[in-house]
Amino acid sequence: MNNLIFAYGSFEKPDAVLNLKTYDITKILAVYSLHHLPDKLKKRSLANLVGLLKRPGWMVIGDIMFFDDPEKYKQIFDDIGYDGGQTDFPSRVEYLIECLHNLKGKTQVVQIHPLVGIIIADFE
Repeated sequence: MNNLIFAYGSFEKPDAVLNLKTYDITKILAVYSLHHLPDKLKKRSLANLVGLLKRPGWMVIGDIMFFDDPEKYKQIFDDIGYDGGQTDFPSRVEYLIECLHNLKGKTQVVQIHPLVGIIIADFE
């Protein structure tokens, strides 16, 4: 593939090494990483990433997220690598959807585990 680039960056500064705005980015994958950020930083980071997308484009988030009271599932925290909130900061799925809607994304959600989901956001 000649249209795939791997470059270092962070949620706060995704284009730390490579000026990503010079590329026609139409797809962003955030897999099992956003739950490490508190909600306030998560919201800002999603805005940073979506700001790099050429329209139409989409983002897929696959991560720990809460569909229900997480304490109900305490016995399976280890199954998904969740530390119970010591250093992980999963969001409620409604919060993530709200963030993406505020950025003008249309979302679809798939729950694949009581504590893990996939959100697909389309940006026109």
